[in-house]
Amino acid sequence: MRNKIRFTVIAAMIAVMMLPTFAVSARAGGSHIGGFGGGHIGTHTFGGGGTRFYGGRHFFFFPFFGRRTSIIWLIIIAVALIAALYNWLQKKRVERAQPHDTVPMTAELADEFSKLFLRVEDDWSRNDQDDLARVFDPGYMRQQRILLNSYARKNSYNRLTDVAVVNMEEELTGDPSRVHVAVTAQMRDFFEYTDKDERYNAKLRDDAEIQRFTEVWEMHRDEAGNLIVDTIRQV
Repeated sequence: MRNKIRFTVIAAMIAVMMLPTFAVSARAGGSHIGGFGGGHIGTHTFGGGGTRFYGGRHFFFFPFFGRRTSIIWLIIIAVALIAALYNWLQKKRVERAQPHDTVPMTAELADEFSKLFLRVEDDWSRNDQDDLARVFDPGYMRQQRILLNSYARKNSYNRLTDVAVVNMEEELTGDPSRVHVAVTAQMRDFFEYTDKDERYNAKLRDDAEIQRFTEVWEMHRDEAGNLIVDTIRQV
C-alpha cells in the first residue's frame, strides 16, 4: 500500500508540474482582476444505458485493485485533465493578447500616446491614484486601485525608472472612437519599502535590471477627445 501511495504522489506531482509558470508584471496594468476570461468545469455522470466505459476492475486501460485504488486513479486522471485544460486556457490567453492588424502610427497619435504612457507610468510609480483616475476608465481604475492599495498596506511602492518607449504601432479597431496601441517599452521595475532602511531599498534599486516588454493599450476618446485607458493587455 505504501508503494501505491508513493506512486500516486509522484504522478500527481508530475501533473502539477505541467502547469506553466508565468511572470506576473507589477507595472501599470500588470494585474487584471478576473483575468482575460472565465471558465466553468462541469461534471457528467456516466450511468444507465448506452456505451459502457468501464467493466470489472478496469477503467479505460487502468487496472483497478479495489475501491480505494479506483479513487486514487480518478484523482490522478482529474489532476491531469485540469493541468491540460489550464495549459490550453493559458495558450489561448497569450494568443488573444498578441497585437494583430497593426499599422504604423501617425506622428500626432504617436506624440499623444507617448505622453500618456509616460504619465501613467510616473503616476503608477508615485501611487498617484487621483491622476490615474483622470486617464483610466472608472471600471479599470477600480481594478488598479485594489492592486495599488494592496501595495500600500504592505508599506511598498512599485517604482518604475528609466522608462523609455522603443516602438509603437496602431492596432486597427474599425471604430474611430476606439484606439489601440501596441507599445514596446523598457524600464526598471522594482519595489521600495517605507518600513525598511535605505540600505535595503538601495540594494533593490541596484539589483533591478532594465526589462523590455510589449503591451497593447486599449483606449477610447472621451467627449473632449482625450484618450482614456480601458485596459492594458500584457503580451
